[in-house]
Amino acid sequence: MADVPKPMPPQLQENLVFSAERAQQFKTVDLHAVQVAKTEHNSFRDLIWDLIYDKNITDDLEKARY
Repeated sequence: MADVPKPMPPQLQENLVFSAERAQQFKTVDLHAVQVAKTEHNSFRDLIWDLIYDKNITDDLEKARY
């Protein structure tokens, strides 16, 4: 079996990869996902609803991020 590399922090800082506006959008999405994760969902559909549709998220990047 091949050696598996150890986890490492990213080599590039987020602000060098994304614009400030896009980085802020990621933070907003991440905070929402953390809040949704703190609640119990009866089904996968309910989880997806809370993550995407309940907030009227229309941006494809935000949908993919969730």
